[in-house]
Amino acid sequence: MVRHLQLLDNPIVSKLKQSELNPIMLENAYHSPKKSEVDSDNDSNENRIIIRDIKWRSDCLRMFLRDYLDVLFYQQTVDKRRRKRVFDNSQYALGEETAPLNAPQWTRSEYKGLMLSIITGKLKKYRENDDDDDIGHHSRKKPKSVEGIHDDDDDIGHHSRKKPKSVEGIHNVK
Repeated sequence: MVRHLQLLDNPIVSKLKQSELNPIMLENAYHSPKKSEVDSDNDSNENRIIIRDIKWRSDCLRMFLRDYLDVLFYQQTVDKRRRKRVFDNSQYALGEETAPLNAPQWTRSEYKGLMLSIITGKLKKYRENDDDDDIGHHSRKKPKSVEGIHDDDDDIGHHSRKKPKSVEGIHNVK
């Protein structure tokens, strides 16, 4: 999903560097633990997924994953059957006290910087949108090719939007 959004020059994903996105896509530590339970309050005994928050994770990352990427993924999924998801923010997940060593600053709790305002602004815009467009169809530009994907170590907001270098195939561009 993230790679697809990069190709579309998505207004949120395009603000992040490949070096910031890779750990989030590849490491489980960034994602909330999920536990399947039977809903005993319901006569049908339906299965539901209980999702607990992670203590070190920022509001920014939580919104990016839950309110943005999960919604986009669901919109793109053909099979809409889902178990009920319950977000239990009353307790943190056990054993998830500290962030991974190289976690980007915007993923850590207490982050209040530029990326938070970008994500909250875009989510607010999508929620207020009166027409029936999906989140994923709000791109600033026509889809770009893979050559625009970059990989450098600057923090969010400290890199300029340069014209992409031409590269054959999918490779990180320095």
